[in-house]
Parts: sequence; structure tokens; C-alpha cells
Amino acid sequence: MRILPSLSLCVLATACGPKLIPNTQIADTPETHAVLELVGRYRTAVEARNPEGLLAVVSHNYFDKNLDYTALAGELPKKFALVKIDKLDLEVKNVTVKNDEALVDVYYIEHYLLALPSGETWQQRSDDSRFTLRREEGAWKIVAGL
Repeated sequence: MRILPSLSLCVLATACGPKLIPNTQIADTPETHAVLELVGRYRTAVEARNPEGLLAVVSHNYFDKNLDYTALAGELPKKFALVKIDKLDLEVKNVTVKNDEALVDVYYIEHYLLALPSGETWQQRSDDSRFTLRREEGAWKIVAGL
């Protein structure tokens, strides 16, 4: 009857594993919840075409693809002015938090209506992406990955 002790060890091993956010493989911790809340605020700002709302979740130390915070602040109003409707679906695949830095891996699908001089046109894009976050003065901010 060696099956019973082995089964007990199996049950104990899985019961002691990290608690996960339902329907994900993401650890259920206060840090991951704070990171996911920031990602939600990002999505809301993009869909609302709200440059101020988007900049509120971005670090003043942002730098990615030769674009810093100041350049981003200048570009967002221009880009959002061209978009009439924006629908952004984000699937967070993984969140890794280490001290005051976090990596957020997402898969996104974005549908948007562009208002161009030649007329309106629907566009769609989708891809995997990674946000790099840093905790600054107690709040998570995006430092790269937009």
C-alpha cells in the first residue's frame, strides 16, 4: 500500500503551490494585482484616446525605440487625433515582479478607425508585447514597451 503515502505527498505538494489569479498562471500577490491595475488603466486610456490618462501611467524616465517621455507626450495627441474609435484587447500572459521592477508579457489585438484625409479606414494589429515597469514613489509606471 505505498500508493497512499505517494498520493498524500502529491496532494500536499499541489496544495502548497503559489496561489494563482483565477483563469491565469499569474501569482496572486498584491504586487501582481497592482501591476494588472496599471495595465487596465493603460487599456482604458488607449480606448478613450486620452493622452493625459496614458501619460499618467508612464514614467518620466520612459525610453523605448528612440522615444523618451517628452517625445511621447508630444506624439500622443497627434496620434489620438487621427483615431476615431479604438478597441484594445489585452491578454496578460505573464507578470514577473522582482523588487521594484516588473515585466508584463501581453498579447494584444487592437481595432481602430483612422480618420485620414483620404477617408476613414479600419485597421487591425495584433502581436505579443512586453511592458517594462518600475515602482516609482510607491506607484508602478511604464518605463518601456509602448
